[in-house]
Amino acid sequence: MSELSAPIKRSPLHWVLTSSGASLTRRGGWEIALSFGDVTQEVSSARSQVGLSDFSFTTKWDIQGADLEDALLRLSSEKALKTNKAMIYGTGFVSRLSLSHAMCFAEPSDNSAALSEFVKETSGRCVHVIDRTSGFGHLILCGPKSQSVLRRLMSLDVREGSFPHLTCAWAPMAGVRILLVRNDRKDIPAYEIIVSREYTEYLWTTILEAGQMHRIRPLGFDSVRLLGAE
Repeated sequence: MSELSAPIKRSPLHWVLTSSGASLTRRGGWEIALSFGDVTQEVSSARSQVGLSDFSFTTKWDIQGADLEDALLRLSSEKALKTNKAMIYGTGFVSRLSLSHAMCFAEPSDNSAALSEFVKETSGRCVHVIDRTSGFGHLILCGPKSQSVLRRLMSLDVREGSFPHLTCAWAPMAGVRILLVRNDRKDIPAYEIIVSREYTEYLWTTILEAGQMHRIRPLGFDSVRLLGAE
C-alpha cells in the first residue's frame, strides 16, 4: 500500500493549522504542516524573535522499569543519563523523568527499526515500553524570545543557568501539566513542550497569545529543520 492510499494520521491541531494557512505534506503516515508561507521569513522570525511549531507527529515511547538504567545505557554508549536530563537519540531525544521512568521521542521514520532493536536488547529485563504517540501533543517553541514567552505562562525557572540545553522537567504551564525539554537548534534556544492531547489546542492558542508582544509566528516542519541545520 502506498503512503498516499494509507490511512492518514493527524495532529490534534490539524484544523487549527489548516485554518492558519498551513501547507500540508505527508511524513511517516502523518499529515503535517510543512510551512505557513515563506519559509525564509519563518526562519528569520525564529532567529530574531520566536516561533511555535507542531511536532505532534513524533513517536512517543513510555519506558519504565527497575532496569531502566541498563536500558538507557544501551541507547547510548555515553555515561548514565541523570534524572531531569535528556540526550539526543536519532532524530529525537530521550528524557529521564525519574529513576525508573523515561520517555523517548523520535520522528516516525526512526520508529520501527529502533524500537524493535531496543525491545530485543532489553528482553528478559524489567523494562516495559508503551507507545504513547496518540496520547500526547508535541509543540516546539524556539527563538531568542522563547524564555520571555515561557515566563509569562509558567513559574519554572527557565533561565540559562537553571535550565540549560538538554534539561527536562514536569511543570504546570497556563494551568496544564507539561513536560518541558530544552533542546536547542544550533545557537537558537528551543523548548519541546509535551502535553496531553486534549490540551494541545488550548496550549497552542495560549502560547501564541503570550508571544504576541514578540511577534510570534507559527513555523512549519521545514523551518524547524533548517534552524537545526544552520
